[in-house]
Amino acid sequence: MTFEGLPVTLSRRRGQRNLRLAIRNQSIVVSGPWWASNKDLLSFLEDHRDWVQKSISKKDQRTRELLDDPDNTLPDLLYLGVAHPVTVVEDASIRTGHVHISTDNFKLVIRYPVWDPEDLHLPENLTEVRRVISHWLLDHAKNHLTKRTKELADLHGFEFEQLFIRSQTTKWGTCSTKRNLSLNRKLIQCPDMVIDYLIIHELCHLREMNHSASYWKLVAEHYPDYRTAETWLKRYGNVVFANY
Repeated sequence: MTFEGLPVTLSRRRGQRNLRLAIRNQSIVVSGPWWASNKDLLSFLEDHRDWVQKSISKKDQRTRELLDDPDNTLPDLLYLGVAHPVTVVEDASIRTGHVHISTDNFKLVIRYPVWDPEDLHLPENLTEVRRVISHWLLDHAKNHLTKRTKELADLHGFEFEQLFIRSQTTKWGTCSTKRNLSLNRKLIQCPDMVIDYLIIHELCHLREMNHSASYWKLVAEHYPDYRTAETWLKRYGNVVFANY
């Protein structure tokens, strides 16, 4: 089902006591205790229609602050915090089954062996283009984030075991008790200052596995301007998650 134009997911969790509402990745999530019925969850959603409408309006505003034309069939792609127009073209020199992506004057150019621009609006073609872009972002995230994490770890004297780049749906990163770090591939779409902050954020968990005052003192020591990055994430994080 949809609500105010967005798909709705209903979920129940053991240990959760209250009904909750969130908008994540272009969808509405209504969650509650394990005993909550669909009727309970949907009634809660209806009671908070005004909140949903205001949240969608706020997100639309913030999307337009980052993207030049978010209403395009293929909206701009965020890469390192910069909006890049996306263009799909046919290239007869490319073999069937291969796709090339390049950046040309800040445009992301996707070259297909056979492509009819008139069919771009078809759902299956849009899904394919988004899949290709997602893979392209993941490859660049692995290279860029791996290199930058090693640089910052060496610079600030941190040691970790392994680094994983993943497609997480809600978290920007994690640090395990085994000293393994995990970063969201979506980070490659954020500005450099946000990338550095989130890497430092997880590196500091190697010494403080919590968010205590001692932890934030450690973050401030290694990244004094972390509040600026936090503010950017709070304002634009949902826009990044929704962008490809």
